[in-house]
Amino acid sequence: MGRYQVLELPTGKLGPFAKARRLAAINEAINWPAGPTQEEQICTCVYSYDDASGYRWEILLAKPGKEAFRLKRTNPNDMYPIIRRDGLEITYGEAFAGIWNEIERVSQSPGGNHACELISRFVVACAYMVAHEETTPGSGLWRISSDASMQRFYSDLEMRAPMTTYIQGNIPMRVFLNLIEAIALQEDVKYFTMNGNSLKANQGRINNLITTAGVIRFLNRSEPISWLVGGLSRNPPGVLSLSQEDLREFFPPIP
Repeated sequence: MGRYQVLELPTGKLGPFAKARRLAAINEAINWPAGPTQEEQICTCVYSYDDASGYRWEILLAKPGKEAFRLKRTNPNDMYPIIRRDGLEITYGEAFAGIWNEIERVSQSPGGNHACELISRFVVACAYMVAHEETTPGSGLWRISSDASMQRFYSDLEMRAPMTTYIQGNIPMRVFLNLIEAIALQEDVKYFTMNGNSLKANQGRINNLITTAGVIRFLNRSEPISWLVGGLSRNPPGVLSLSQEDLREFFPPIP
């Protein structure tokens, strides 16, 4: 048993463990209200945090996103992740590139290796919704846990990497991680919709977050670049597939 029990992978197969939680989260998101246009989006807040300076941070998903208006491969359930501080939107760039750039920055900072080890446990746990709990038993509404183990994780991480720098205004590291989770939900909804309302194995959040964990493993110099590039070159391209045995070996509980 490690220091962050909420992030530890359960025994057994992870896909079946995650499936019901993923489907519940997808169903919730699909049923959120959407505006008539991108200029009139309706936002749903999924995470909020009041920092020590008195700022209120929110992660929201706005509907409809731009893919809802594509002529080909239209995604009517597309959403756009938004960060707000005291009600004002914080602009960020290309989401995936920006996330990896920020993690690379953390890896190069003092104490960054351990900070990245912490981030990797978070993204692996979120890939299979291990760190999630129902807001109310039986509600079908799943969010990242707020228990003592998760609060200890956030505090330990922010001692080493308190703020991000890749986006305007800087945001607390826990808000950055909640943005990563919101994007993972966006990916699950996208692939579920594009596959005819069907959840296909690892498509969506699992591929997205396990690839991020693999990038962290490379940045922490645990693997050579040939391992990363080779993995990303295999089908499906741009996705790093790791077996569950690999995940348990590469990302064991942190004591």
